[in-house]
Amino acid sequence: MPQMGYDMQEGTLVRWLKGVGDEVQLGEAIAEIETDKAVIEFESTTAGIVKKIIVDEGSIVPVGDPVIVIGSQGEEIQENSINNSDTSAETEKTDSTEEISLPKPDAREKIESNNKKISPAARRLANENNIDLSSISGSGPGGRITRDDVTLLISSENDQKSHVSSESIPQDSKQNKVRQQIARVTTKSKREIPHFYLTNEIDMTVAMNLRSKLNQKLETKSIKVSVNDLIIAATVESLKKFPEFNSTYVNDSPKIHNEINIGIAISTTDGLIVPAILGCEKKSLEEIAISSKDLIDRSNSGTLSSKEYTDGTFSISNLGMYNISSFGAIILPPQTCMLATGAVSKKPIVSSNEIVIADIMTTTLSGDHRVANGAEGAKFLETFKNILENPTFINI
Repeated sequence: MPQMGYDMQEGTLVRWLKGVGDEVQLGEAIAEIETDKAVIEFESTTAGIVKKIIVDEGSIVPVGDPVIVIGSQGEEIQENSINNSDTSAETEKTDSTEEISLPKPDAREKIESNNKKISPAARRLANENNIDLSSISGSGPGGRITRDDVTLLISSENDQKSHVSSESIPQDSKQNKVRQQIARVTTKSKREIPHFYLTNEIDMTVAMNLRSKLNQKLETKSIKVSVNDLIIAATVESLKKFPEFNSTYVNDSPKIHNEINIGIAISTTDGLIVPAILGCEKKSLEEIAISSKDLIDRSNSGTLSSKEYTDGTFSISNLGMYNISSFGAIILPPQTCMLATGAVSKKPIVSSNEIVIADIMTTTLSGDHRVANGAEGAKFLETFKNILENPTFINI
């Protein structure tokens, strides 16, 4: 299977959604995989019948190894055709049987302690807090240790240590996997991508009035258009005019994409993720608003698909809700651009030789100089500005 993230090297098979003998359609979810960032549904790359489950639930295994065998109805699989050893990932297959690959079990990193079953979330929490799980009795099915079990143990230990002064020597906290991955990706991005930055101010007065009117009409549908939804819609229209910015840079060459998949930076309890709204080129503003809310909800619940993690073509980071006026964002590779937007705030501007109060938003485009230059970026940003200042160009 493909990587479920730019920097993913291994994953945890949390739960099988299909069993031996079940029918599987192309693109159907067959398992839940926990990466460094979240739990993601693993979609089948072929159609057929599940012939064999190779990897047990709870195994941590490297990207690219086989985890399941899917074949045709009535087909017999050859046991010696499935190579599940650590020494080789090569597997001899019959013509119609396909192995779907995923993390391969590493005996050193099984989610087990003294033959106990431990959920991935519980294991991660225990590792972060240096908790020994050997003495815990799990409350989950079959005695499985859950995150709640670990949380209860931590709470109990904290109560026992309550007499210790809060001013004692501080403990070093271990970075969680999400933040470690963010550190790796951003460091690699700044080291390898020649960033350039362009900033402009946009009069959002008309756009904000449009948003207010739309939300009144959509109230009966329980749909609400956010400022970020307007930004996404304007970005989509701008990318249609400047497709070179809707690209990824792989193997020393840019690839322009027909599908516009807008990544949005989302802050979760574990750290920052940038999943994408897929197929934005076909969506109206109302549909973008629905998709955006759905993406945020599923980001927080950990139910994103692998494509939403890996198929972004352009990303947006909006810190306006934190009253940040402007900032520059780091490009998320292999994408070639990132748009950073600040808060919409009232400022005095000169209009028709008069000073008036307007809703102003500052935006900064981070671009990859291997794909475009500053002049091309300036034209893109000017188009983006014109669309938001004249939102009749947006597909409502």
